[in-house]
Amino acid sequence: MLSLNLNERQRTTIGYLKQNRFITNREYREINKIGKVISAKELNIMVEKKILRRVGKGRIIKYELND
Repeated sequence: MLSLNLNERQRTTIGYLKQNRFITNREYREINKIGKVISAKELNIMVEKKILRRVGKGRIIKYELND
């Protein structure tokens, strides 16, 4: 994972997802104590790097580890 150039919050999220099936944007913000813009950006980066995948649409999007 280090070669993917992830920040500490993103690495923490991967650990969280190894114990929990999904994470939402709200949970990501609460765990990391950050705002909506930063959380959306960081989650999108992990989706682009194929670490996470989006499940659902609109306000009910959840993120899970990509197999």
